[in-house]
Amino acid sequence: MNIEQKNQTLHMLATILEMNSQEMSPAAMAMITAELSVYDFDAIQAAMRKTAKQGYKVTLGRIVENIDDGRPDPELAWKQVEHLTEYDAAVLTVEQHRAFCMVSTSLESDGNSERITARQAFLAEYKRMCGESRDQCRPVQYMLTRAMGDPDGQKANEVVTKAVQEGKLPENQAAGLLPDNSNPALESHAEKEHAKMIANLVKVVADKKIDGA
Repeated sequence: MNIEQKNQTLHMLATILEMNSQEMSPAAMAMITAELSVYDFDAIQAAMRKTAKQGYKVTLGRIVENIDDGRPDPELAWKQVEHLTEYDAAVLTVEQHRAFCMVSTSLESDGNSERITARQAFLAEYKRMCGESRDQCRPVQYMLTRAMGDPDGQKANEVVTKAVQEGKLPENQAAGLLPDNSNPALESHAEKEHAKMIANLVKVVADKKIDGA
């Protein structure tokens, strides 16, 4: 952030605190603003607006937790993994995958208390790891969890293709996740884009020839 953006962030923080009838010393506000300055300005503005709507006590941790950097929020992250089994393929963030691995054994149980404990442990670990990643300004990174009984990689192809369509993964990163490093759907899309590029080049050359005639 530049100086003007830092001042805007500080002013917005003061406004949110006033809306919440929450007191904070100028020194604490300045410290929070300084900590937030390492993040993208627009992302911080959106995170602060989200924090204001939640109505909870405003803290540095809560604002950082609300940053939309491509990582799903904790509850969504849990919903995406709570019913996964070893026979499912999925595209998860690194933090999501590691937190899931920590509780996956507990999720195999049919007991409600075990699942409640697993959820709490997942959320705590996921929040901790996301906080570390954001503190170190690490961009979101996705990985593929492969399914058992999927020798031809069909399930992996399906979830990776869906992740690309949803904008989670760029095609170049998606191709590297696949078991055989290829995907007909992705290749077809790439071929279409290449064909478009060639067609545009041909049109440009043709237009130049017409202009020069």
